[in-house]
Amino acid sequence: MAASAPTLGPALIVIALYDIEPADRDFFLDLVRTDIEITRNKPGCLWYSLAEDVVEDNVFRLSEGWATREDLEAHFVSEPFQRTVAAVSTLKLRERVAYLYNINGAEFTNLPTSAE
Repeated sequence: MAASAPTLGPALIVIALYDIEPADRDFFLDLVRTDIEITRNKPGCLWYSLAEDVVEDNVFRLSEGWATREDLEAHFVSEPFQRTVAAVSTLKLRERVAYLYNINGAEFTNLPTSAE
């Protein structure tokens, strides 16, 4: 399913990297699938997705867009998110880093379809 461009940009973007031990890969994916399904329906969540690196095995990049800091903070203290955090803490992670970006504005751009 292709994502459509939002008419207004997010106020906050969360980007996280998870490098998972191979034995924990399937459990991690199950956790994230459930969390994404719940989170996408929360107020202020504009998108939430996970992508696996095509070069590095068991490396995943998570991205989230949020309308307001209040929406994101409500997500962080919610019971479903806290349950996910507790479950992720049981995994053997080789690396986990996350960044929160504050966005002042955004504009949509069409990517070129051919060299012109």
